[in-house]
Amino acid sequence: MSAVEQETIDDNQEQPAKERIILNVGGVRYETYRHTLTAYPETRLGMMFRENTNLTVQKSTNDEYFIDRDCHLFRYILQFYRTGKVPIPDDGKGLIPISREELEVELDYFLIPRTKPVVTLPPPPE
Repeated sequence: MSAVEQETIDDNQEQPAKERIILNVGGVRYETYRHTLTAYPETRLGMMFRENTNLTVQKSTNDEYFIDRDCHLFRYILQFYRTGKVPIPDDGKGLIPISREELEVELDYFLIPRTKPVVTLPPPPE
């Protein structure tokens, strides 16, 4: 077997881990990899997309998974899966400002522990 054939076989064996997932969150499409979501198996998305799950995950007709949550807050949730941290704008003057409480509700929904040191939240308002 040639090196090119072996490389192709190896790439095909890795496909489930590299499978792209399209999440439609509140009407906005987010694209990521299955392994990004399953890197945190104790979280809601980690449980939904792991290989042997009891959870039923339904794809829509256009191969998207619909999640009925706030699309603007979800970008912070997805950043957690990608980096292990939840980035928060310092100035709070973005086009769509978010509050600590709103973010905490989403962290709870997605089962992302707020006690983990990797999660960076803004200080509570004074």
